[in-house]
Amino acid sequence: MIDTLVLIGLIAAVVVLWQRVKLLQHRIDVLEDRYWSVETAPHEAAPPIELSKIFPPSTPIAEIVEERPAPPPLPAESVTFQTSEEWDSAPYLHERPSFSFEEIFGRRLPIWAGGITLAVAGFLIVRYSIEAGLLSPVIRTLFGLLFGSSLLAAAELALRNEERVQDERVRQALAGAGIASLYGSILAAANLYDLIAPLTAFIGMAGVTALAIGLSLRFGAPCAVLGLVGGLAAPALVGSGPPSIPLLATYLALAVGGLSILSKTQRWMWLGVSALAGGLGWGAMLLIGGAFDAAGSISIALYLALIGIFLPAFVLPQGNAGGVKMAGSLIAAAQVAVLVATGGFTLLNWGLYGLISVAMLWLSRREANLKRLPAAGLLVVLLLLTAWPDPASLDFAIVMLSAIAIYGIPALLKLWSGEGSSLEAGQIAALALAGPLLALIHFYDGEGDETVFALLFLVSAFATAGIAKLGWTNQARRDDARFVILASATAICTSAAFALLFPDWALAPAFAGLALLLIILSARADDRRVEISGWGLAAAALVMLPITDQATAEFGRLVGDTEPMDRLAAFVRWSLTAVIAGLSLRWARKTSMRTVVRAVTPLLAYGAAAQFLSPTYLPVLAAAALVGLARLYPREPLRTAPESISLLVIIGLWAVLPLSAWTQAGMMSAGGIPLFVTDLPNVHDALSLLLVPAAVMAVALWPNRQERGEKVLLGVAACVAAIGLHILFKQLFAISSYEAFAAHGLAERTLWEAALLGGGLLFWKRGAAPFGLALSVAGLAHFGWFTLILHNPLWADQSVGDLPILNLLLPAYGLPLLWLWLTKGWMPEWPDAAWRSRSVVQMLLITLLGFSLLRQVAVGSILSVPGLSAGEDIARSLLAVGLAIGFLIWGIRQSKKEWRLASLALMLGAAGKVFLFDAAGLDGLLRIASFVALGLNLIGIGWLYSRYLPEERR
Repeated sequence: MIDTLVLIGLIAAVVVLWQRVKLLQHRIDVLEDRYWSVETAPHEAAPPIELSKIFPPSTPIAEIVEERPAPPPLPAESVTFQTSEEWDSAPYLHERPSFSFEEIFGRRLPIWAGGITLAVAGFLIVRYSIEAGLLSPVIRTLFGLLFGSSLLAAAELALRNEERVQDERVRQALAGAGIASLYGSILAAANLYDLIAPLTAFIGMAGVTALAIGLSLRFGAPCAVLGLVGGLAAPALVGSGPPSIPLLATYLALAVGGLSILSKTQRWMWLGVSALAGGLGWGAMLLIGGAFDAAGSISIALYLALIGIFLPAFVLPQGNAGGVKMAGSLIAAAQVAVLVATGGFTLLNWGLYGLISVAMLWLSRREANLKRLPAAGLLVVLLLLTAWPDPASLDFAIVMLSAIAIYGIPALLKLWSGEGSSLEAGQIAALALAGPLLALIHFYDGEGDETVFALLFLVSAFATAGIAKLGWTNQARRDDARFVILASATAICTSAAFALLFPDWALAPAFAGLALLLIILSARADDRRVEISGWGLAAAALVMLPITDQATAEFGRLVGDTEPMDRLAAFVRWSLTAVIAGLSLRWARKTSMRTVVRAVTPLLAYGAAAQFLSPTYLPVLAAAALVGLARLYPREPLRTAPESISLLVIIGLWAVLPLSAWTQAGMMSAGGIPLFVTDLPNVHDALSLLLVPAAVMAVALWPNRQERGEKVLLGVAACVAAIGLHILFKQLFAISSYEAFAAHGLAERTLWEAALLGGGLLFWKRGAAPFGLALSVAGLAHFGWFTLILHNPLWADQSVGDLPILNLLLPAYGLPLLWLWLTKGWMPEWPDAAWRSRSVVQMLLITLLGFSLLRQVAVGSILSVPGLSAGEDIARSLLAVGLAIGFLIWGIRQSKKEWRLASLALMLGAAGKVFLFDAAGLDGLLRIASFVALGLNLIGIGWLYSRYLPEERR
């Protein structure tokens, strides 16, 4: 109750606010557009306008002045301004909306609510008397009729005393309630109490319907509305037991029909649409009960045909309300379909749907805007046939042939006429495909003979082909999709027949052959849409390659599985498909599909060759084909040729497994886990899958190496070749354990880095700077991460050699230092920051090399052993001082400030170490010698700065 009051209050507030906003907008319009009036006064001058009378002095100027175009000149008219008093008395400023709160909730709604309440009250009185057992059935019925008649009499009395009542809605409400009461009383007498026979009830309801129509003409549309509500609500409010379906359907048909006819005569389309919607709603409620006897099924079907198809056709304007008619027909068809399904798919119920189908076909012919209606009806039929559980073969054949007769023959007769369209072609194609397919679904158990079903598909194919042939000379067939729909249906039916008749290995070339025929037909028929259909069938042929029984073994040989099987059949299957794909280029006109075929054909040919060649040669075969393609089409870049792209994809697919194995092992190695030879692909895979294909690919790409795309592909080939070479290189040391890694890891890395840096220098010198830079960066990165950081001999167990100075440390650190030195003359355009970074790297490498060599002299081949002697500790300080002196001298000679700064840093570090650590652990002469040596070095550095860099003494 509280919710209702709140809702009413909110509605009232919204109405009041809306009216106030409307009034304010009205006043603004008056201020903007009616502040001056024009009067004909050609000899009088216009008086001056006094703005103070219009706007108070406190009004902001922004509210007065508004940019707008000047009004046109008025040579023969004068402008007179209305005073403020005239404005206040203007009637248009005090207009009020016609719908106020009192108008809505005080005058209008209660009357209509009262009429409906009276009608409901009559039904409730009858229900109460039934439940309480107060009145006998006869008395109840008589009271209902008397109540309804009294309401009608009161309505007539209100009409005759119109000058006293002064509101026409009073009589309308009373008349509507009386009509509803009469409906309910007659229906209760027939259904609940069996007081009258069905014929008598039929006559009584017909009379009430006629009375409702007459009263609507006398009292107006509101009476019809209440009659609609009461008439449709009567069965639900009064009926308490299972009704007689035929009687109820007859009553509903009369009620809805009468209201529909009334809507047509009075041009109340809303009434007819509402009545039809209510009638279809009752149809759905009737179907909830489930299966019906023959009389009930026939009654419901006839009722739905009347409500959904015939009444809309005659009551609603012809050519208009197409959406309403379409919706009504489809709802009626759907409800009859439910009747068929719930009734056990008996032939009687199928016949009732046939009646609906004929009605829809008639309606579509009657009104052109409903031409899609038969297609929708056919769709419902096909769905029902699909859902039919365990149909008898004879019943299925009868229903299928009936569907062909109802939907197919009219579509065929109309197809190639001036009114024909793609809808008719679609109906014929749907019937041609659905007949054999549904028969296969319902009657084939997977083990019997498939020939019968294949023949059914072939019959459908011949039928659609013949129908398409009938329109070959029709000039209008190119304007729509009629011909292509029939041609596609023919191809699909033929494909289905082939799938049932041919062995699995022959399906792909068979489908490809049909696709080729469609492409040729497209060229002959000058209809590119047929070609699109052919490409769809060609895609199905490609799908057949991997999903048939023999495909697993065939694809297994592509990756090295040499299990014996019938290779001839596989070769025929792949090669025929490839040949057909190549032939299609002769007639194909669609550029995008030609590109696809050019890309697919090498793949198919490769699949055919794979059935006989060993997997060892297959990757090389793809690369060799790439070379041949480059020689055959020298003007077309390989990066854009579809054939070459396919061959590159094949080469890449072969390289996936070894590359993934190498990548996985390399990622673990980058994390600090040694890369063992057992983690990599073998030599055979490195050669056949990586090195040789990459080399052949480079040969094919080399003639166009100046092109940007070819440069990218050459870079990819170089990377693949480098990975293959790295796999082969790992075989030299064959490190497969941590002990072997400690003994030979540094030597292996140094040799690999030498190869990368040497190759980079070679390419750089030969003019291939990008490749040289790539190899050099790879070599430096390898050294920096693996040798300098992860496995540095100073903290990792790596054998450097037993000889002092002449050990692996010298080439390990010397290679990057040599590269930085040699490339100095090749990079004159580098910025100063790059050169300073180069100097920093050189000083870092020299420092690490010096300390590593000192460590090797002190401890031997393995530098990472724990412990530090006093002599080595002092030697480190002396080495730091020596390096500082060397950096200083080099910096002075080369005018490199960064070297001098590094010298000072090393010297200060050595001094701090000597004072804080070394001297504290020495006694006697050693301590004195260390201080003397440090002092001399510091003096020497100072002298050098004062001698050679006098300008920087300040």
